[in-house]
Amino acid sequence: MKLYFNNKGVRISTGHYIHARDWDKKKRKMKGSSDEALAINESLNALRAQVIITVNKLVLDGVPFNVHTIKDRLSGKLLSIASFYL
Repeated sequence: MKLYFNNKGVRISTGHYIHARDWDKKKRKMKGSSDEALAINESLNALRAQVIITVNKLVLDGVPFNVHTIKDRLSGKLLSIASFYL
């Protein structure tokens, strides 16, 4: 996933690998309705929601931030979620 803010960008790993032929560039999701496609698309939607939640929280808390701050916060959240399931 690519994240842009104030003309700066970073890449955030989603943990998914998708062949180019299976990716819908316009819709920014995996093509198809297989269980795998549905699971990956749900995961991507959840990550997008986490980006929005993270940015909103930073704004509400009055914390200055950039794309790296967002990425760092998301990485911490993703680690916490992974630890929860382990």
